[in-house]
Order: sequence, then C-alpha cells, then structure tokens
Amino acid sequence: MWEEYLGECLRTLLIHAESFKARTTEKALEEAEEIPGEYSIELENALVVFTTVEEGDSRNLSGLAAGFVRDLKDLVATLKPSAVVLYPYAHLSRNLARPREALE
Repeated sequence: MWEEYLGECLRTLLIHAESFKARTTEKALEEAEEIPGEYSIELENALVVFTTVEEGDSRNLSGLAAGFVRDLKDLVATLKPSAVVLYPYAHLSRNLARPREALE
C-alpha cells in the first residue's frame, strides 16, 4: 500500500506503541497555533503518526492527504489501536514547508 506513494508522500514515521505520553510545554515556533492552557495525554495501544510537511508538498497536498488517510485507515483496521495520535515532527526532514503551509 505505501509503495504507491514513494517519492510523493507526506514524510511520516509510524509507531504502534504499547503506551504513549505527551504534554505541551511551550510553542516551538511563534507561528504555531495556540493551545489554551497545558495539555497532556496518556494512552495505551496507540498508533503514533509522527509527520512533517515538506517544501513542495502543497502542490498536491489534498491528493497526498487523501492517499495518506486511506492507507492510515487500512493500517488502523489491521492493527486495531485504541487511539491514533497525529504528532507534528519537524525532525523528519531538512526541507520543511513554511509553518503556515504545514498547518494547512
């Protein structure tokens, strides 16, 4: 399923985690969206999807996103996680899109 998108895909790292914890601390970028107050999560059996948007992805963002969502649904049906976490993770690329483009 993922082979179709090699060379034209959103950069992702997927981890099926027995447990996952995260909490907000501070904004990494001034342009980042506001989250009111502190936020934290603690999950069991989570599919954690670390993702980044690269420069140029916006040329076909709706197509890339649609293919990604379709494949993610297939993966969720197979793995049956209790939760799916979409986690923005800039460390996956040296060629990042601008923050506003990535947020879109």
